[in-house]
Amino acid sequence: MVDPVFETANYSPLQQCDAQWLAEGLSIEERARRAHAYRRRARFWARDQAVDAGDAAVLEVRDLAVHGNAEGPSFEELINRGLRKGKSLDAVYLGIIGSAQRSNAEVDAKYAPGEAKTP
Repeated sequence: MVDPVFETANYSPLQQCDAQWLAEGLSIEERARRAHAYRRRARFWARDQAVDAGDAAVLEVRDLAVHGNAEGPSFEELINRGLRKGKSLDAVYLGIIGSAQRSNAEVDAKYAPGEAKTP
């Protein structure tokens, strides 16, 4: 079954959601939390759609090695990573919002060749 939100690697619906959240007056932290949750949902959906269950397992192992968590980076990990780089908290939040709108091009090329890529 195709989920229209995650039909391709294009996360433009997240841009629309963020614009709405901004218009509603949500804090930058809340917008970042929601964007992170959206991206995690997209990650789980994509893995559920994997033609080869082995591909999903490989990606979970990759995330475990890279992030220490098979489900990918936690919100707190992303905050800490940005702060360690000397970014302000607002810059970290904006980075989370922006990165949630992009998929990993290297992973896409290997596991979803020919699929639409995020800009």
